[in-house]
Amino acid sequence: MGGFVWHELTTTDPDAAAAFYGRLLGWEADSFPGSAPPYLVLKAAGVGVAGLCATKAPQPPGWIGYLHVADVEEACRRAEAAGASAVAPAEEMEGIGRMQLMHDPDGVPFVLMTPAPREAPPRPPEGTTGLSVWDEHYGADVERSFAFYADLAGWTKDSAMDMGEMGTYQMVAAGGPAIGGLMRAPEGMGPRWLVYFNVPSVTGAMEEAERLGGRPFFGPQEVPGAMWIAQILDPQGHPFGIVGPKG
Repeated sequence: MGGFVWHELTTTDPDAAAAFYGRLLGWEADSFPGSAPPYLVLKAAGVGVAGLCATKAPQPPGWIGYLHVADVEEACRRAEAAGASAVAPAEEMEGIGRMQLMHDPDGVPFVLMTPAPREAPPRPPEGTTGLSVWDEHYGADVERSFAFYADLAGWTKDSAMDMGEMGTYQMVAAGGPAIGGLMRAPEGMGPRWLVYFNVPSVTGAMEEAERLGGRPFFGPQEVPGAMWIAQILDPQGHPFGIVGPKG
């Protein structure tokens, strides 16, 4: 508990998005039974790792993460007391869980989720192409962001990096290895969450993304662990990250 248990993309063109990410990350798209409007489960190594559907108000288009909490209503009350806002009433999906769309104190959308009791599908092996491995928050104040999410999900501080004029990059954990990082939003960038997916070659994925109509806008940059990252806008203009060997 305490990490992001699901990532979902809402977009104006789900078919084009499914084709783009399928080519880039190797995902296979399966329709979720009985969903209306249609909902696609995106699979890596045969296991669902993300969802895709048409833009749905009040959720903004783009990638959003589902944060695992013990009790949605109780977490919502704490979040609102800390400056967040509930965007829509909580929803229950039979066999899936309870969910609540929120804006954090920076106005960044995320979803509180308490999964329904069920046997979770196995997570693909670490290193699997298309597996989400990191979530990065850009906000106004790193310490405020940490305090907010630590109270909701029990996060603890992991290592931190001094990024000079950009301030501190604070890594966070949820009872194990680091799962993400928090940093101050650079000038000209609004607050957001950014999810990173595994790729076998960062430079190769950047080139493929361009061929498919995406636009790399950051990287490649080396990060701790002898890995490299880049950030890309998909053809509908939604940002996401990739991580892996340089190429």
